[in-house]
Amino acid sequence: MEKRRRLSSARRFAKLEAFLAIVILLVLLSKITVSYELTPAHPPALPSYALGHVTVTSMNGESQMQTPSEGDPSPPSYPLASSQVNSTANEVLMTSMATQAGCDTDFESTVQISFTISNTLSNDEGGTVNITVFDNGNGELLASQLVVLDFRSWVPVSGNATFNIVVPESNPVFLVRLTFPTAEELSPVRATTVQVPLFEYLLTKAGLL
Repeated sequence: MEKRRRLSSARRFAKLEAFLAIVILLVLLSKITVSYELTPAHPPALPSYALGHVTVTSMNGESQMQTPSEGDPSPPSYPLASSQVNSTANEVLMTSMATQAGCDTDFESTVQISFTISNTLSNDEGGTVNITVFDNGNGELLASQLVVLDFRSWVPVSGNATFNIVVPESNPVFLVRLTFPTAEELSPVRATTVQVPLFEYLLTKAGLL
């Protein structure tokens, strides 16, 4: 009986030790940062022949939503975080995912973009998409980010981008556009590296982020 109690106590102690070890490991991983190449120098352009074989099928969860009819004078309403504006132009209207007061009268808005692209390519190709964020009110370009993707024949591919944008409004509306830059447009691009927590880097490499 005494032996069983000792074994049970030892198991509980071992579980506690394991839990504490995991907590300490997570804390350490969150403190350590590593350099992560967000965009390589001269990222690959999707070949021109392939442009007619790729389709943006989803932006922020909105899958090819119905677009306003031509000649319809009434502007569409956008009650959700994002709504498809023009599926042909790969555009989406968004409100900020999070807004907080910044310096003076400005506000810092977090804009998170996720997208899925389907294809009918006969061969695998590498390519780059450009995510651009505009002020929907005045058309001003606020931010952009290149995302390099591997297009496997007939297999949908997903990507994402996050922007922190300072604007004067507390409830801004953004126009987000996804385009496929040409090789000429991408040739001057230099490598972009950022510092990220080690655990985030490991999750990214594992394909979980």
